Amino acid sequence: MNVRRFLAWLRGLSSRRRPAGPTAPAESGPLSPWPARPPQAPRRLVGRERHLRVLDEQVGRNRMVAVVGARGTGKTALVSYWVSHHTTAFELYADLNGTVSDGQTEAVLSGFLHKLDVSLNSVDPADLPELFRSVTAATRVVVVLDNAASAPQVNALLPAPGNEVLVTSRRPVDALAAGATVELGPLTFAEARSMLEGFLGAAVVAEDPHATWRVTESCGRLPLALRIAGDLAAREKLSMTALARKLESAGAEVRVVTTIDADLSSAMGASYDGLTKEAARTFRLLGSQPCAALHKYAVAALVDRELTVTIAALDELLRYQLIEIHDDRVKLQSALRDYAAEQASAAEKAAGFAGLLRWYIANVAAAGNALAPDWAGPAIEVDEEGLHLLEFSQERYREAVGWCRSELASALALVRAAEHGHSDAWKLPVLFMPYLFLSKHWSSCLDLARLGVKIARNAGDLVGLARCLHNFSWVLHALNRDQEALPCLRESAQLHGMLTDDRGRAWTSFALGESLTAVNELAEARECFERALAHFEETKWRFGEAIVLASLAVTLEKQGDVRQAFAAAEKALKIAQAVGISPLQSHSHHQLGLLHQREGNQEAAVGHFQRALVLRRKFNERWNEADTELSLGEAYGALERYDEAYAAFDRAEEIFAGLHDDARRLVVHAARANLEVAPKPMRPE
Repeated sequence: MNVRRFLAWLRGLSSRRRPAGPTAPAESGPLSPWPARPPQAPRRLVGRERHLRVLDEQVGRNRMVAVVGARGTGKTALVSYWVSHHTTAFELYADLNGTVSDGQTEAVLSGFLHKLDVSLNSVDPADLPELFRSVTAATRVVVVLDNAASAPQVNALLPAPGNEVLVTSRRPVDALAAGATVELGPLTFAEARSMLEGFLGAAVVAEDPHATWRVTESCGRLPLALRIAGDLAAREKLSMTALARKLESAGAEVRVVTTIDADLSSAMGASYDGLTKEAARTFRLLGSQPCAALHKYAVAALVDRELTVTIAALDELLRYQLIEIHDDRVKLQSALRDYAAEQASAAEKAAGFAGLLRWYIANVAAAGNALAPDWAGPAIEVDEEGLHLLEFSQERYREAVGWCRSELASALALVRAAEHGHSDAWKLPVLFMPYLFLSKHWSSCLDLARLGVKIARNAGDLVGLARCLHNFSWVLHALNRDQEALPCLRESAQLHGMLTDDRGRAWTSFALGESLTAVNELAEARECFERALAHFEETKWRFGEAIVLASLAVTLEKQGDVRQAFAAAEKALKIAQAVGISPLQSHSHHQLGLLHQREGNQEAAVGHFQRALVLRRKFNERWNEADTELSLGEAYGALERYDEAYAAFDRAEEIFAGLHDDARRLVVHAARANLEVAPKPMRPE
């Protein structure tokens, strides 16, 4: 269903519920979804009392307030402190990293909507801004857009009017619809001295007033530089005189041409000079890679060191307050990223990126195999040597789904950065395929799949191109864009005719069958399914058999071969039960229920829908649970079990409302309306 068709209707919907706080995502996982959590608010904010009062006065009165200032003036600290202490609205935070890139809007809005528990099933990426505004029309949120770079970038991420928006930027962003701008500059000398006293105590700061003045001037009286310098002095037990000398020495060595302000560079340089060799190297490489945050195992791959060595380096950087660590994920503070990256050589950056990409490819492959063991076949080689990988298993498939969901933004950033010079990067989008099939978060993956095609084509890798064309077309099919998908699938099939990638050829035949069925080219679709099925049967890969049979049943029914359709659907269910993969079992029960329903056997349909519901509730498949409730309600209605039908519709609508999937709510409304106008049997008086 096209989102544009019902967005106007959405605005009339009532009773949208604001989340009381960060709610659990529909699919649980070990890691937090992107965007990353907001930075921790400082316990003490020095010299910004007047600015906090301005925010109190202006936020709410204006749709947007912009906080503007040079690097290191404490923009993020000010906004974090205000949100933590001055509002009760539900916070949505994104660090835009001072850059504008393709797909950024989609990635940020997908993260926001996931945090609000909104389903993105079959949502076109172009519809995300309007969907976000619709969802927030009656949901009070405060949106924090940190390190913005342009007005169009910000305007595409705005919630509905009536919500609070705070933007930070290093320079004025023209054309923003900001009703107020808060400008931050350096602290006064008294404020800078007070900040140092928080680290070192009043007695140490007062020992040598002139040295204290030299320290504050070396730091440009910038809060970030003062924090780094104060922390350095406290850790190394330096006097103000010794600290002044150290800062001035570091400042004298700062390069003339640099993207970092000299005052901030002095403090960073002094702190960086005190790092051990391993910590300094880790710091440099963290700054040079494109991901917002990295798991500690990924950092070990980035720096190509043993895990114990990496953890020791991270502990040191944490003590120096140069990084943040939450849930084993490491984030370099954005103001330090450019400085860190400048210290790394080109060769060091290239080697680090290659190691990081290799780690992500291996982890996505492991997650995919937890969802569908050996689905990719032997043609896609994965190098795991020397890597510390996360552990995924079939029994804990939700962790694999959750990891894939949370890492999509990082994967997209890596693939973009790898577009030139890393020919293996196409594997990353392809290996996300099992997650796509099970999660249905298609909109988040369209750019990823498109980039995979471009990388493989540029590299001249025929296996990669064939797989990526299939991958891209499968996303298009899920977005109901089969006319666009078919040329890609035909090219993929032609390439597979020249290759020995039998598993890839089978998957392409399967996908071609799906798209051909969608456009009612049923005879060719059936031939495609039968070719795919022959490969999976020959290789005894039962997961693939079940998937193909469930789809073939739909084609057979459309052709009028109902007996064969039931045979295929029942065999798919039998295989799903044998392999013991619960999402596959629930999918097979649901599909068989639909087949019975369309053929008029409502009692049998109800039985399959109920069995699908048990599995989908057990494994927290919320969207799929609601979809089955909807079909169950229709089956109950056909059986004239009206109370049960309305109850199923209510449950379906409640779940879709909680997921903010208003497209499916509209379908539920239509099903209820059809039931209400249907002729009812006369009841005896």
